[in-house]
Amino acid sequence: MRWRQTIFGILLILITGSVQAFPITSTEIPDNPVFSLTDIEKVLIPFSDDRPDEVINRLANSIDILSKKQLQYKNSRHFVEFVYNYVHRKYLKEYKTYSTLGETVSSGTYDCLTGTALYTLFFTELNIEHAIVETNHHIYILVYPGTEKEILLESTDPLHGFVIEPDEIELLKSQYAAGNNDGRKVQVKLDLQLNNYLEGQEIIGLLFYNQSIKYINQGWFDQARIYAEMALSYYAGNRITNLINWLNERQNPASI
Repeated sequence: MRWRQTIFGILLILITGSVQAFPITSTEIPDNPVFSLTDIEKVLIPFSDDRPDEVINRLANSIDILSKKQLQYKNSRHFVEFVYNYVHRKYLKEYKTYSTLGETVSSGTYDCLTGTALYTLFFTELNIEHAIVETNHHIYILVYPGTEKEILLESTDPLHGFVIEPDEIELLKSQYAAGNNDGRKVQVKLDLQLNNYLEGQEIIGLLFYNQSIKYINQGWFDQARIYAEMALSYYAGNRITNLINWLNERQNPASI
């Protein structure tokens, strides 16, 4: 099995027992995630070092380049592969946990989450059908999900992260889901079992969630709460609500 990077740091469920895969919880693929260039400021302004204008201008230039390139392709799968390689060459330089999206665009440091967010941004702007799948420890993209043209994209593997073979796609889906049950030492048990599609702007919520985890790791719990609550405004899922509950209990130990 290929080695793959994971996301969401140490604040993840600790599960014991046998490893079992399970299907994506939603049987219906949702509409495309919504993460366009106009949404970028939402995840840049809270981080003063991200230089929103510079980041937006660079992304807008890439969108213009890719839009013109798209007109030259008759085969949609080949164009998706071009986008995959383009993003890796231009933006995804060095893996670093808890990178912000601004850092990814400006300096090339990225993690699985910011890499995925960058791809869904370009796919949104280029009107390429796709879905984001979230598991406990990982996140990945399906392009043309549920069709014969389905492609699996894994943002942290530039050599093998573009997968078109149906059997390999299904194997990877199972491996990512089974990875929910790996026994790892964690600081907090959030009691999760995730394998679902993201909808709307939930990817924005996860970007704030990861920054909340970063500040918890550093012991800055007040700042962690700020980002957790920002995350909740975009993604009211168990991952985030459980984190906020944990932060509340930590600050009010008498209530535990």
